[in-house]
Amino acid sequence: MTATVVSANQIDEQDYERRTVILLGNIVSNPEILWLYSFNYSFADAAYPGGDGYVIRRIHDPVGAARNALVIGAGSAAGLAKGVRRFCNELERIDAPHWKRELIVKSDLDIVAEPPPPLESLCSMIPSIM
Repeated sequence: MTATVVSANQIDEQDYERRTVILLGNIVSNPEILWLYSFNYSFADAAYPGGDGYVIRRIHDPVGAARNALVIGAGSAAGLAKGVRRFCNELERIDAPHWKRELIVKSDLDIVAEPPPPLESLCSMIPSIM
């Protein structure tokens, strides 16, 4: 599988129907996360998860098309880098193209169980988008 990295203004509802969408940032830095926030699907903003923390949250079928979205949210660049690293580390640990265990993120409130299938190439692209 491959991943395509695009800016938030290039994503529309049809993208959610065709593929798993992975969003980085928070409601201030990424308008797509603000759209999910407006439906109470994601809560990453400038204050949450706070400091240099991060949250990795699966959004179950946000547009009713049997596709999920994944948010790696943080209030700071350092927190986002930690979240992306954690996500990539989890991808490297799996034996098959599906999650076998819960991903516990750096927050007392969030646990992601069975996130969408990984896009392995996302991790190789991270240095170019950070």
